Amino acid sequence: IKNNFFISSKKDSGKTNENKDKDLDFSFYKISHNSLKRYLVIRYYRLRRGRIFSTKQCIRFIMIALRRLSFPFCYSEGYNQRERFSHIDALPLGVESVGEVIVFFVCSSAFILSRKDINRYLPKGIKVLSLSFYEPSNFKKPIRGNKYLFYGPYNLLNGFTIYKQLGKDRYILLLSPKERRELFRRVADIPNTRLVYIG
Repeated sequence: IKNNFFISSKKDSGKTNENKDKDLDFSFYKISHNSLKRYLVIRYYRLRRGRIFSTKQCIRFIMIALRRLSFPFCYSEGYNQRERFSHIDALPLGVESVGEVIVFFVCSSAFILSRKDINRYLPKGIKVLSLSFYEPSNFKKPIRGNKYLFYGPYNLLNGFTIYKQLGKDRYILLLSPKERRELFRRVADIPNTRLVYIG
């Protein structure tokens, strides 16, 4: 089969490569280069059933919901363009959270959105708690906190910093990433124990 892209035919044999490039339509490429107008900061939780989803899957679910709402994303450059977003460090699979934050880059200054619109398209266990728009001059990138809510017996907390006791077998802990991994391994196979990131 003759490939006209590599083998010149009689019809276009007189054209140079430079002239061929002028005939190509790059409008699809220029449209997606939207300038940044605002940041959208979404805070969501993943609890109970939602703990089986990874951070990447949660981002995917929220992104699909925003597409259905015709959200004006800013896109990356290049031929394989993607929606621009930022996320704080991912938690291990199985750790529940009420303080996950994702930031989307918005190319419109007039788009209106509510969390109820997004929650209609999200699976059980994942829900948007709040969303806020920020101007670029007022935006500060969110960072991962170190507070975790632990449900379980006190004897499992030997060597960890207890910030506050909320009741019987309920504690707020201050954990570094290394301590979080160690505690999660310790309680992973113990029933009736939970570790929840709160910010």
